[in-house]
Amino acid sequence: MNIQILDGDDYRAITPSALSAFATSKGWAKSESFGPYADVYVGNGRPSLVIPHTNQIGDYAAVVSQLIKDFAEYTEQDALVVYSDLDESNFDAV
Repeated sequence: MNIQILDGDDYRAITPSALSAFATSKGWAKSESFGPYADVYVGNGRPSLVIPHTNQIGDYAAVVSQLIKDFAEYTEQDALVVYSDLDESNFDAV
């Protein structure tokens, strides 16, 4: 199924902590800071990802969109499934 999420508000609803937790659960680990707004995550046999730790950057929605595509590709999941997992994690109790 090829469904696109076109509303930037949908991407902005994904929290930085959800992105970080998803990456960690899928085998990436925080490696180092990338400027004042993001961190680099590395994974064994996977490309490095730059994940923001704040949603207060101008292109946050575009960054989340690209991260969802990257997560989908490297975890071999549909992008809509990845989006749903990230969106639902915003409501999970810790």
